[in-house]
Formats: sequence, structure tokens, C-alpha cells
Amino acid sequence: MVIGFPALRGTTEKKLLNILIVLCLAAFPFLFRGSKMRENLVVYFSKGVLATLIDTYVVAKKRVTGAML
Repeated sequence: MVIGFPALRGTTEKKLLNILIVLCLAAFPFLFRGSKMRENLVVYFSKGVLATLIDTYVVAKKRVTGAML
């Protein structure tokens, strides 16, 4: 089950998204280690925001086709 993305139809996309979600959640506890916790959290969340903005722009300009390969 893909959380939050009902438009995904292909099983490859669903598997890839699930793998990325699991990896992201598995990496999250490591952000709280060490003395640079605040800096790591800022980088982690700002990277997510930046990726979302770039993705929105690319999809809006239709620079991505439906074909994976």
C-alpha cells in the first residue's frame, strides 16, 4: 500500500516509493546522534523541501515522460 500517492498505478513505482519511505524512516534516528543534531535536521528537512519544489517544477513543465526507461 502506497501512503499518500493513489495516482501511482505501476507496481515498480509502488515498490520504489515504499523502499524510499522505509530507507528514509530508517535513516531518521541517526539524525539525533552526535553534537550536530540541529544542523543535520535542518539539512534533512530543507533537502526534502527543495526536492519537492524541483519535482513540482519539472512535472509542471512536463519535462518528464511517462516512460521509465
